[in-house]
Amino acid sequence: MAGRYFRRGKSKILWVLEVADIASITRIELDAGVDLSLDIADIAGFQLENSPIMTPNLADAFTPQIDGEDTAPTSTLTIYDRDDDDANRVALTKGTAGHVVLLPYGDVDTERLEVWPAKTTGVNDVWSTGNEAARFVAGFAITEVPEQNGTVPAAV
Repeated sequence: MAGRYFRRGKSKILWVLEVADIASITRIELDAGVDLSLDIADIAGFQLENSPIMTPNLADAFTPQIDGEDTAPTSTLTIYDRDDDDANRVALTKGTAGHVVLLPYGDVDTERLEVWPAKTTGVNDVWSTGNEAARFVAGFAITEVPEQNGTVPAAV
């Protein structure tokens, strides 16, 4: 089927410290971000979840719902560790406020992007004696409602 695609090799994830308006991120802000894509092993969270509220009434056996609060689940990036460069680990130091920018179709002008305001909750090594590359997990507290339908700004 046309239109389907494989995220690996196409999607990008950036960590951007300064964004004035998440609804219209600028090219300068995007270019100032740290591109984590090369070292991303896994991603979790970065979704909005709603907790519907039951609203039973005496006139109906069916219990309707109204939308309730929105929350974000625990959000993490699992990142391959490097013994020659700790830039990703330093950029994601616990307590650092910034924005996780998800570019599902890559850094392509006018395509959709998501901007998740966040604060890092810590960086923890993933320990294993198995045959696998060293990794660490960076956790994120989502601090504001994300922009999930932003647009990649044009390259300068």
